[in-house]
Amino acid sequence: MEEQALRLAAYAHIRAIAAHDLESAIAFVVIDEREQARANLAAAVNTVIDAEMDDVDVHGDDAVVRFRVRTSDPESPEVWLETIWRDSREGPQLQVGYRI
Repeated sequence: MEEQALRLAAYAHIRAIAAHDLESAIAFVVIDEREQARANLAAAVNTVIDAEMDDVDVHGDDAVVRFRVRTSDPESPEVWLETIWRDSREGPQLQVGYRI
């Protein structure tokens, strides 16, 4: 996977989340997981104040990208997410993400 392409995709994804632009954020998720991602993000996106990419680690066709998300939720003002990306014909796509 080309690291620059991954960085651009991951940055666009997390900025879309920060802007509460659910459809643009979902566009980076693998097609088979989009409905689940839409449901998960819809439940949380309105609490996002800001989000940024923290770290990128490329391993061949796969990569791990970590994000820091600041929220308006007093119980979780800062959330760290780890996401797994895979290279595809369409470019880097998010396969799965989870809170760390």
